[in-house]
Amino acid sequence: NTRRTGSQVAAVVVQDEVYVVNVGDSRAVLVRRTEGDAPSAGAVGIDDTSGAPGTSRKHRFPWEHGVEKPPPARYLQLTADHRATAPGERARIVAAGGAVDVNGRAGGVLEVSRSFGDDAVKKKIGRRHDDAALDAVTADPDLRVRLRLSERDEFLILACDGLWARASPASAAAFVRNRLVAGHSFLAGARVEWPGVEAAVRALVDDAVHAKGCTDNVSAVVLRFGRTVGPDAS
Repeated sequence: NTRRTGSQVAAVVVQDEVYVVNVGDSRAVLVRRTEGDAPSAGAVGIDDTSGAPGTSRKHRFPWEHGVEKPPPARYLQLTADHRATAPGERARIVAAGGAVDVNGRAGGVLEVSRSFGDDAVKKKIGRRHDDAALDAVTADPDLRVRLRLSERDEFLILACDGLWARASPASAAAFVRNRLVAGHSFLAGARVEWPGVEAAVRALVDDAVHAKGCTDNVSAVVLRFGRTVGPDAS
């Protein structure tokens, strides 16, 4: 169906291994507890990241009231966006007879160099091949990661570009982790319960759309590995 277009990310979990594939600018972000002190890079914060920039209306978590802080963690982005400006992607587009304009768009139209659908646009960018994987803008996925899970790996966020337009990997990781670890928070004096993954990820999507004003599609999935500290951790 050529009307169905966009990017995708998927993860396959086989026992203690995770395989991640992506097309376009959807992303996969893993959250992992660290040993000892907080990591120097990729640290997951313990403050609330919800709301529009500059807002003072924030959730307050139990550790702001004397409860022990959660152990430090870091995020790992497991995918790389397929942008037309990326050196390898630009070279592939040019080799297929296409071009990337000064604004970084393939054929002057698409920011991404790989996507599903968009057939009407793809036909105008470079030569068409019997093997569509060789086209300038292709739907050929990128298998970037084969990861062995450890006891320190807590959860994996899979989300489309709409979320990442409003949230960084660090802020999304903190948003979800703080709610899973705390189990509850306080907003304007009222207690808010966070019973599990579904509540946290629904709030993440709602925050991107309603608080941060995203008008694009926002879809997200969180895979919890049962290692997150918190009320319902296993």
